[in-house]
Amino acid sequence: MHEVKRKKAQSIASKKDSVKPIVSKYDERERNRSNDFLHKLTTELAKAFPSAMHGFEDLNKAGMYSKSKRYNRNISKQNWKGIIWLMRYKANVRLVDPRYTSSTCPMCGGKLIKLRKGRVLKCKKCGLELNRQLYGAINVYLKMCGFPPSPSTFY
Repeated sequence: MHEVKRKKAQSIASKKDSVKPIVSKYDERERNRSNDFLHKLTTELAKAFPSAMHGFEDLNKAGMYSKSKRYNRNISKQNWKGIIWLMRYKANVRLVDPRYTSSTCPMCGGKLIKLRKGRVLKCKKCGLELNRQLYGAINVYLKMCGFPPSPSTFY
């Protein structure tokens, strides 16, 4: 609801200076809500897994932008570093190199091919078929623990 009001105020603020304080008020509310959610999320994760090591990809936004305006806006709004920063003082965190986490098979190290509109991926070598998010999560975990892709570590 307040996002619609903010959008209207933002379009008017380009013409009227008197509306700019209202836009800044909505900006601050949005930031506060986002920070509150991140604090609650990281606290619950730390409570649910108190002695676990939490692995995160060390993502760099600068290399992720493309020519699509909508995609660039979505990337710029993400606060991955904020989540990592909040988790660091609540639990053990290890950053992982994000290269090839979603394009290699965790079982054999082979290249993945897309099936059914990119949601499901299949390995060219061993034929393992999983959801792309699951492939990424398994690869991040294996990298975090220092294991190479092999059937013995996968199972």
